[in-house]
Amino acid sequence: MIEGACKRKTVKGILAQKPLGTNYAQALQAVRCCEKAAITLAINQNMRFDQSVRAGKKLLEDGTIGNPVFASIDMRAIPHFMPWQQELGWVTLRIMSIHHLDCFRYWFGNPVRIYASTRTDPRTKFLHTDGICAYHLEYADGFSAPDWMTHGPARRARAVPATSESSGVSKGPTAWRWEISAGARTRTRPPLR
Repeated sequence: MIEGACKRKTVKGILAQKPLGTNYAQALQAVRCCEKAAITLAINQNMRFDQSVRAGKKLLEDGTIGNPVFASIDMRAIPHFMPWQQELGWVTLRIMSIHHLDCFRYWFGNPVRIYASTRTDPRTKFLHTDGICAYHLEYADGFSAPDWMTHGPARRARAVPATSESSGVSKGPTAWRWEISAGARTRTRPPLR
């Protein structure tokens, strides 16, 4: 679709949904096509623009929560599968983890190491390898950021209770929370309404 759009003289910009391609080569081809046609290409990568994530960034920048030593994102979801997900065998990594990894990069910069583990989710009936994912980002200064995600059809989402005095668990079909700890102080994402 992007290559076809690049052939049209009236196209000035393209907003593409993630993932940009099914592999790196496809994504690179889309970028090169747009560069050659002088078309601005943007990918719909939006979690860092969520108001709670931006508020978390401000708390980090102004020192409100002190020097962070640990941050986590914990997500339980009932996804709305699209046919192309099933055709490609994708469940979590390319669909949701990309948002969380970008959020950590927005807050803390690029890690020096990432450890990842995936497995199938028995609730998902089509073939896949990434129904349940866990990854851990490590930074040069010792800072640590783990993430745990599970997707798959279920009757209801299960949210893990927040560990600080304020609730940071969202309600609804997608339950997730973020938490940043700095010494004795902890800030948890406020619940969605």
